[in-house]
Amino acid sequence: MIRILSLIIHGHPWPGIGDPTFTGWLITAAYLMSSVVCGIYAWCTDRSSPVEQSRYHRLFWWGLCVVMLIMGINKQLDLQCLFIDVVKKMALSQGWYSQRRIFQMLFAACIAITGLILLAWLGWKLKWLWRQYGLALLGILLLITFVFLRVAPVHYMAKYPGWPSVMRFINSILELTGIGLIGISALLRITRGKEQAAEISKS
Repeated sequence: MIRILSLIIHGHPWPGIGDPTFTGWLITAAYLMSSVVCGIYAWCTDRSSPVEQSRYHRLFWWGLCVVMLIMGINKQLDLQCLFIDVVKKMALSQGWYSQRRIFQMLFAACIAITGLILLAWLGWKLKWLWRQYGLALLGILLLITFVFLRVAPVHYMAKYPGWPSVMRFINSILELTGIGLIGISALLRITRGKEQAAEISKS
């Protein structure tokens, strides 16, 4: 930890605006809006049906609220660049920079495997409620794929004409679609909850 802090201090890395383009700010806004919608639905669960008052249900939606908020903030801070810069300096100083692709692939694989295990666990816990969670789980899967593509060592493909633009387009589609599915899922549950409350009040 002391060595990492030393590399940060002496290297003077500092997070700035990571993606100041229109698409970047649009995705940031989408993350924050999705976080708000997930938070609203999680907060409203105590007044919903017994199924929606379950511990896993609240954990699921509050967890998505926090994750969407963190990813929205990181979209413009690009804190992963700080991490990459620190690891690069460590690799150079410790003499394993030539094997960096192997470590990068292992890191990407760990992220993908962890994400898929978490998704499988959530799917198993919520297996009887696919109508409520299907869109959100699909959105999570798309975001896991997006994160994997961001950290996977595919930079050598940049030598091919048009490849960086293609990857940016694919990443943006995956990210926006994943965010949208999660936000829409929460919004549908909010709407459904209001309809149920109206039916109860009428009866």
